[in-house]
Amino acid sequence: MPKAEDQDYKDMEKETVIFHGKNGKVSWIDFEKSIARYFRMKFGSEIGDQLWRNDLPIIEGDDAIGRAEFKEHCNEILEAIANHSPQQFAMLKPQNSGFWEVAWHTKWRQREWTRMVDIVSMRCRGQALLTIEELTSENYSQLRKHLVKHYGGASEDVRQRELHFDAGMPDKPGAKPFPKGIDIEAKLQSLKSESIELTRMCPVGNRGEYEYAKEKTLVKMIIKHLQPTEYAKTIKELLQEMKVERMVKRRIEGVGNVTENETDELDIDDWEHRNYQDTWLPSFDRLKNKAH
Repeated sequence: MPKAEDQDYKDMEKETVIFHGKNGKVSWIDFEKSIARYFRMKFGSEIGDQLWRNDLPIIEGDDAIGRAEFKEHCNEILEAIANHSPQQFAMLKPQNSGFWEVAWHTKWRQREWTRMVDIVSMRCRGQALLTIEELTSENYSQLRKHLVKHYGGASEDVRQRELHFDAGMPDKPGAKPFPKGIDIEAKLQSLKSESIELTRMCPVGNRGEYEYAKEKTLVKMIIKHLQPTEYAKTIKELLQEMKVERMVKRRIEGVGNVTENETDELDIDDWEHRNYQDTWLPSFDRLKNKAH
């Protein structure tokens, strides 16, 4: 790890954002941002978020991922470990190191979840600390879910999270959600993760109508906030590609006399337009790949 990144990680270890619970000065949203940032700093954006949110792929039992997917997951974990421990990376990389077996990852996960509880506990006081102490060791992976249940599920808190999401999740009020030089991959992953979390907090029976459970809401929000950035040209090119693809598809299918002035054409310069057809929207993955 480069020296500057190593120092950043050490600074995160010392961060003093303290959470007391519902009556403390630090809100759950701000506290979670601090904790999530710590794990992203240590393990990278994808694995860091998956550990904190307990979203790692299933590797044991009937629903376990296949061998090829498991190998890919191992490589992702190895890269995450290299992010903070090049020496351990070198020891684990050989095929006979034991790293490439399910048992190693089962133990590693439990060890990291135990450390997660320790890290979060050191930053909690009073009511919040007592809440953590309710967890038994076999449920350490559920830490975030346990805390969200107590401190992040009130309707006013959810609405604040929705507003923060709509604003592009800036680091602080009034800041730009996509400042120049931002790690775009980490940012987009963070927005996707928050969209998933908002969906999870919504009752299952209401998710079909819940705006924040829809990928189109995520994509529209990202396009809106990327408009005044250096990514504006890239997004415009993507929408232009989709326009051409749509025209070709309609010609192949023989749908009338298709021209560039067809009535359902998207005005790709109208970034604030909210009524264009959803078929014009890129998928999140395609948007993310283009932004890279």
